Amino acid sequence: MCKLTMGEAEELFVTYLMRQVFSKQELRSLTWEGNMFSQEEVDEEMFPPHFLETLPESFLLSCAMHEDAENLNWVFSLVERGDDDGYIGWAMCQEINLGSPPVCIRHDRTIFEVERE
Repeated sequence: MCKLTMGEAEELFVTYLMRQVFSKQELRSLTWEGNMFSQEEVDEEMFPPHFLETLPESFLLSCAMHEDAENLNWVFSLVERGDDDGYIGWAMCQEINLGSPPVCIRHDRTIFEVERE
């Protein structure tokens, strides 16, 4: 099985978000930026609860920002898992303390919600 690239995972995640959270009109073009981070370089509040501790010490994080029709700012995040098992993605709006459930995007292109503790 071929591994998904970060770009392919981003496309799958946006498709999932358009079906589950946002309308197709709202997410037509997003610009993603990816960077390597270490555990101590990131803001814990930007991650789902108890998720950061499951990542390796350094990891690739790709993010995109979106302002919706109600002028709320959303951050879409995608992290490459260190265990070679794909990616984890989630959306957060800190202004209203709302987010999408984190999802796992596997290399076989399946997407499923990550169980919360």
